[in-house]
Amino acid sequence: MKTYKIGRNPDNDIVIKDQSQHVSRYHALITVNDNGSITIIDQSTNGTYVNGVKVKSRVDYPVSTSDSIVFAKTTQLDWNLISKATIFKPAYVAPESQKPVSSYAPQKTKSNSTSTGKIIGWILIGVGILAIITGGVSFSFEGICAVSVPFIGGIILLNKAGK
Repeated sequence: MKTYKIGRNPDNDIVIKDQSQHVSRYHALITVNDNGSITIIDQSTNGTYVNGVKVKSRVDYPVSTSDSIVFAKTTQLDWNLISKATIFKPAYVAPESQKPVSSYAPQKTKSNSTSTGKIIGWILIGVGILAIITGGVSFSFEGICAVSVPFIGGIILLNKAGK
């Protein structure tokens, strides 16, 4: 059986360099049992998450190397460090291997939908203007809708595409 101490303090087996100090000095223990089973014990203030679920503090929680373990919602465990900690003591988590949990949230990216929205917006405005030119404005409900709906829809799409 081998137990690995994980946290910010330099005397841990796996030292996490966390400048924000969300990871505790002694954050968690991972135990690899002789039969191959693995457990984690959270000892922290800001929690340990296994596959996105916060584990109960100070309770053995069974894990496997396919599980995602995140400390204090800031640093994901690299399972390769467990074997490195056995050979080289301590194993440091470099800043580039820190994976913020917020990275699971979808990122806003610019896409072609903005330009598509602009094109459709201009087409709708053109249809509204064309309806005015060809048929005039009939002051019936249908006439006003035929002109205003595409025109206003085009303006709305152009406004949204511009943001």
